[in-house]
Amino acid sequence: MSKLVVDELEPLGVKQAFSRKLTVDDQATIVTLLDIYQLESETEDEHEALLRTSDAFILMYNVTSPYSFQDTVAFLREIRRATSSREPVIVLAANQIDRPAQDHEVPHQDGVALAKELGCSFTETSAKTGLEVDATVINLVRALRAKKKGEERRKKNSLGLRVWKLVSRAR
Repeated sequence: MSKLVVDELEPLGVKQAFSRKLTVDDQATIVTLLDIYQLESETEDEHEALLRTSDAFILMYNVTSPYSFQDTVAFLREIRRATSSREPVIVLAANQIDRPAQDHEVPHQDGVALAKELGCSFTETSAKTGLEVDATVINLVRALRAKKKGEERRKKNSLGLRVWKLVSRAR
């Protein structure tokens, strides 16, 4: 596995967008990280297009801000509306866990409960210290690969089933 280090990310010419080549389970992968909620020049159509064309999302909230936590539900609604024809891989990430415990306004249990309600995985990170950032991205890549592999199997099985039905009706 490669370590994903922010200093090693390559800027893509768009503010808040970076690309990084990394190896996950001996397979090369290019991960593009795009903070779509920080982009200043995008239109509503561009924003929806970014959502629609993304394969996976890390919904990150700040553990010191209940408002940030509440916003994740609104962001998820936007994602689901834009990706209604498919189910992207989603991770809910509590960020700034390096902050002193007395600063945490969103308890760990609330994050776990929301992830369960949303049907996604949950992790705790610190972008400042890098704690669990690598693992979050790597696990997201693994989940996306597993999902795509499952979709390919279903397509093969579905195609075989359709052929069988056509043949059996013809007799």
